[in-house]
Order: sequence, then C-alpha cells, then structure tokens
Amino acid sequence: MKDELATKKDIKTTQAGLETALKKTKTELESAIKETKKDLQGQINVVNWKMDRIDERLSNFQNESGQKLDTIITAVDGLAKMIADGQTEKVAVNSAL
Repeated sequence: MKDELATKKDIKTTQAGLETALKKTKTELESAIKETKKDLQGQINVVNWKMDRIDERLSNFQNESGQKLDTIITAVDGLAKMIADGQTEKVAVNSAL
C-alpha cells in the first residue's frame, strides 16, 4: 500500500512538473513568436521603403529617357527635312537645266 501511495505521489509530482514545464514552454514560444513577428514587420517595412525608392528611381529614369528621346526625334526630324529639302532643290535644279 505504501508503494502504491508513493507511486501516486510520484505521478502527481511528475504531472505537476510537466504542467509547469508546459506553461513555461508555452510562454517562451509566445514570446518568441511575438519577437519574430516584430522582426518580420521591421524587415517588411525596409523592403517596402526600398521598393518605393526603386519606383521613384524608375519613374525618374522614364522621365529622363522620354526627354532624351524627344530630343533625338526632333534632331532626326530636322535631318529628314534637310534631306527632303535637298532632294527638292536638286529636282528643281535639274528641271531648270
């Protein structure tokens, strides 16, 4: 009978120890999850900031490219007009001769 009581007491002690360990583990996991969420949110904020900077730089690049393209097209149009005028003048001279 004493052995049986000792065994029951040991079981209750072990059960109490397991419950305490379980509560402690749960608290540690909740704390770790909370800290991980905080770290991830910080990293997400950094990524969002970098994406905004990339969008801004891309927009600036597009604007600069558009301006340069306009300059090139204007120059090409001018050259094409000069060629057309030259051809017209050549035809006029040939007709006159």
